Amino acid sequence: GDLDSETGFAIMSLAGELNREGMTIVFVTHDPRMARFAGRVIHMQDGRVLREEVNETAPAGEAAA
Repeated sequence: GDLDSETGFAIMSLAGELNREGMTIVFVTHDPRMARFAGRVIHMQDGRVLREEVNETAPAGEAAA
């Protein structure tokens, strides 16, 4: 289900913390606002990769890959 914005931000903060400690984080979202936290975004449609982006502007200390 959908998360409220406070819970979503808390999850992204935790994911960023784990990523800084060396853990690879993979998550799936349809929300481009959440995707902006990722260091790398893979766009898919119908099970196929459409494009891949490296996000140089992911918020420092909060990026999740």
